[in-house]
Amino acid sequence: MNNEKLSGNYKVEFNATKLSSGIYFYRMQTGNFTETKKLTLFKIDTVFYNRKYFKAVDGQLFYVN
Repeated sequence: MNNEKLSGNYKVEFNATKLSSGIYFYRMQTGNFTETKKLTLFKIDTVFYNRKYFKAVDGQLFYVN
């Protein structure tokens, strides 16, 4: 997103499917205020949760027997 918005609340969907794991920075600007934040992205393909294995495919988790 690289455009101006009127004041209010907004939701932005961040698609990281083509990005590698790593640290990324993003910046929010309004008037004479600027804030830069850090985003840490971990790309994994298997998750162990609640004593079960899940496989990540296209951002969705699927149970693996």
